[in-house]
Amino acid sequence: MLTRLLPLYCLLVSFVCCCCSRTESKYVVKKTSQAPVIDGRADALWENTPSAAVSKIGSCTLCTTDSLDLSGRFKAVWDAEHLYFLFTIYDDIKFRNNLPANASEQQLWAAWKNDDIELFFDMNNDKESGFHPEEDDFRYDFIYDYDSVMTDGNARGISFAQTDFDKGYVLEVRIPWKNLKYAPGQDNAFGFEINVSDNDTKAPLEQGVVSWGRSKAAWAEEGGATAHLRTSVYGNLLLAVE
Repeated sequence: MLTRLLPLYCLLVSFVCCCCSRTESKYVVKKTSQAPVIDGRADALWENTPSAAVSKIGSCTLCTTDSLDLSGRFKAVWDAEHLYFLFTIYDDIKFRNNLPANASEQQLWAAWKNDDIELFFDMNNDKESGFHPEEDDFRYDFIYDYDSVMTDGNARGISFAQTDFDKGYVLEVRIPWKNLKYAPGQDNAFGFEINVSDNDTKAPLEQGVVSWGRSKAAWAEEGGATAHLRTSVYGNLLLAVE
């Protein structure tokens, strides 16, 4: 019996080791002495900042493989008071449902039914199987062409601006460190994930989702959207001191 089970045991060990050795996405965030102007445009500071791809397609019925239909890149810098992002999203059909200025909480939490960018933070970088907004995990949701940010935490002091170009749109964001309950220097790495939703019509499911980090599925399928459920799939942002 032991002889028969040995090949199965070896296969299981091999599978576990393979999964454990998966490479996490990492992005080094440079410190800046000059804060970018939050206007949805790439100024000189951003031109000299490295970017990372947001291109891992999620699992959904209508997910696309066309990078011009859905893909993106992001950049980030930081200073003593804020964390800054610049997102360039390629989306051939930009879409938002008709949300009123005073949209209800229920309407806003259906953000994935629009073109949308979601940011997830795990500030103690514990890579857990859960998501704890009441503690150290935070979510910020930016619906395309909408002037409010959705969050489980504190939205005060967050500034953002969005501009369009022919093949997509640009989103620029500034988040105060105090909103993330974080002081740069206490630990220069934390968990981070991005989900970008693409909807072309009022279909009940999103056309596709791309992500950065290890999460390859987000928001479209029941059981396939994991970034809001577990921080173990996140990548890492590393703060460079110099």
